Amino acid sequence: MMNGRTPLSQLPLIAGPRALLRTRTANLASASLTGPWLRVFSAARPRALLSLALCSVAVISVSFSRLDAKREVASAFSRSSLPDGPLTPGAARTIAIGEICSMAPEDVEQNVSPLVRQKVFREYGIPDHNPDDYEVDCLIAGELGGADDIRNLWPEPKRAIWNERVKDALEEERLHQLVCTGKLDLTTAQHDIATDWAAAYEKYFHTDKPYL
Repeated sequence: MMNGRTPLSQLPLIAGPRALLRTRTANLASASLTGPWLRVFSAARPRALLSLALCSVAVISVSFSRLDAKREVASAFSRSSLPDGPLTPGAARTIAIGEICSMAPEDVEQNVSPLVRQKVFREYGIPDHNPDDYEVDCLIAGELGGADDIRNLWPEPKRAIWNERVKDALEEERLHQLVCTGKLDLTTAQHDIATDWAAAYEKYFHTDKPYL
């Protein structure tokens, strides 16, 4: 017995090769941990960690980019009720203030023929549409002297934040009342509606978001 180990010559015939195999395997494992492989692993580990860090930064950047994109889309959608200026600049008819104020806003009828409605959708590149998605509306409302002219019509999205109910509240509850009480002249009301009716809502209701 040498150093507490049994010499290979004294081991049984089968045990000797097995012990030799275990010894060589242990030597190879030790060499692999202390030899070139350890150096390669040690050199590669910082690069691997750097790659992992860069991947993490990339994932975070993509996440924020998607969030920003969603915010931009939401913002654009929220203002999508604004008509295209060149297509719908607004048009008004000649009418007296007394005539405007003698009618209740809900009594003003919008007489737009089916052919004109179809033309409005074609001009806006909406050949097929769901009736629940759009309403062909007057930019300058009839109760404010708006005309049933294609220059005053556009497909107003019903599902937008700035939708037809919000616009009706501006026209019927605020501007019509201001005009008829002499607190706002009709020309200014028509101009504000035709320029940016959502901004007019913010201006006259003193808010940056619709109440409805």
